[in-house]
Amino acid sequence: MAEFNIEQSKINPQQIEQISHEVQERLGEKRELLKKKEAVREVVEKQIKQTIPATQPTTSISDEEIAFKLSEIKKMPEEERVRALARVALQDSIANAVKIALKLGPYYIDGLHDILVDEFLNILIQQKKI
Repeated sequence: MAEFNIEQSKINPQQIEQISHEVQERLGEKRELLKKKEAVREVVEKQIKQTIPATQPTTSISDEEIAFKLSEIKKMPEEERVRALARVALQDSIANAVKIALKLGPYYIDGLHDILVDEFLNILIQQKKI
């Protein structure tokens, strides 16, 4: 699993609770790590897909803040951009990170999805929510 560290205090707690709840529903009695990861993958993928067609605000930041974060991410080296998007997703919301990733290209949606699955799995296990 990729390690992507972010301070626990900077993680959006409502988003963690929502994802934890949906993952718990999908897990049922199955507790193996692969089942947990697949459940997290499905929930994160659902969150991303919900954002792509409608880009509705959840804990949304303004269009100006999105534009600012986009411009800052574009200045970063290519290999750092997905991690920056993941920070936006963890600190603000997945919807905000997807809005930015859509402007960067489809590669970033895929990369964001992959890193968020690992990160939410790690966070949920650390917080003993799964």
